[in-house]
Amino acid sequence: MELLIPGLLLVALMVWASTRIKKIAASAFDRETIETEEFVIQKPEGFLHNLNGDPKYIFEAYSREYSKANDKLRAGTATITRIENTTLEAVVNGMLQADDLTDQGTEIIGEGRYRHFESINNNVGVETARSYKLTEKNGRVYKLELTALDSAQNSQWVETFFDSFRVK
Repeated sequence: MELLIPGLLLVALMVWASTRIKKIAASAFDRETIETEEFVIQKPEGFLHNLNGDPKYIFEAYSREYSKANDKLRAGTATITRIENTTLEAVVNGMLQADDLTDQGTEIIGEGRYRHFESINNNVGVETARSYKLTEKNGRVYKLELTALDSAQNSQWVETFFDSFRVK
């Protein structure tokens, strides 16, 4: 009997903590604006901002969902790479030589000039669409790369990332 009350309190505490952890984990996939000293981007619902990801990216996010054709691949990913001591034209020329890209045009936002490209290929038996948005600021080129697998190519999240990306 002496152990019953502390045992019940312990179980109640564990249930409360478990519920709280589940709520916090679920909120990590909510819509969110990511703002750093260098850029601003809107993370759509269903994506997780990977804070401890690959160090070559200054931003990395991936979808909650996996590809229907390959359950080891995420349906969507978004990364931002900062390339030092170069120009936008040099990076664009390198990309055009290395990949079969379709030029989607240029966009002027404020003082920034953004270039847009797309490519579609078949990777590991999965149709893969890549969208790129690049800009230059202070001798650095910032490259947003979105990768969409399967039917995720036509999802709203691609537009959310693409339209919201701005370099400060």
